[in-house]
Amino acid sequence: MGSFDRIVLGLYSFLLTIIIILSISFLSGWRYPVDLINLSGINQMQKETVAALLIILILAGIRLFFVSLKYQKAGKHAVVNDNALGEVRISLQAIEGLVEKKVLLMSGVRQAKPKIVAEPPGISLYMEIVVTPDINVPQISGLLQEQIKEYVFEVTGITVNNVKILVESFAVNKPRVE
Repeated sequence: MGSFDRIVLGLYSFLLTIIIILSISFLSGWRYPVDLINLSGINQMQKETVAALLIILILAGIRLFFVSLKYQKAGKHAVVNDNALGEVRISLQAIEGLVEKKVLLMSGVRQAKPKIVAEPPGISLYMEIVVTPDINVPQISGLLQEQIKEYVFEVTGITVNNVKILVESFAVNKPRVE
């Protein structure tokens, strides 16, 4: 849910709470809320304003209803093992950190930014890397794909469906040795 939807939800729930409180007070015998809602004593411009506000509330309610029904692609976790004692989950961020550490150990790779997407029966990995100009890109990318797929399965038990690599740039600067 985006920040716009959160703001709409907050305002909508606040106004709905006020309406519910006024309705409950009316049902308890307090007649002042009826006088507040009585539209016969207001002019045409005020009626249009009230009607506009009610339409906005209805539209906000419809939007929030459909946002709540929206299909969520994948959760923030990947299920690893489902047994009699419960469910074991590993966050996608943890897997990203694992992959990043493994990739940075390879010679010729300077930076790695993995992004993992949960897809049924496993995960897919999209990675942007920065490499040194003295390596063979097809060779290192094929090696990376194989090693990452095997390593993630070995450590987590999660199947990696595919590994897509984007060579973002070639690092020109040699690292300083201190």
